[in-house]
Amino acid sequence: MTNSAELRIPEGKHFCMYAIASILPLLPAKQRKMASDDWLEQDSLVACPDPEEKLIMKIDRIRSVKLNSQDLT
Repeated sequence: MTNSAELRIPEGKHFCMYAIASILPLLPAKQRKMASDDWLEQDSLVACPDPEEKLIMKIDRIRSVKLNSQDLT
């Protein structure tokens, strides 16, 4: 996730649409600073809803960027 709302996947790679669907609602929340006791601040693992995939995804904030809200609309 870059520039607040751009999901980038490297060319030639793919990502399961069910996995993306399970993680999308969490991304905006994980972009914000949360209280240290918030469950979402403490938990960064998300499982794909398709049990056959056996995919566990990790959401990590690797850096913080300040964006001007006027640039986003």
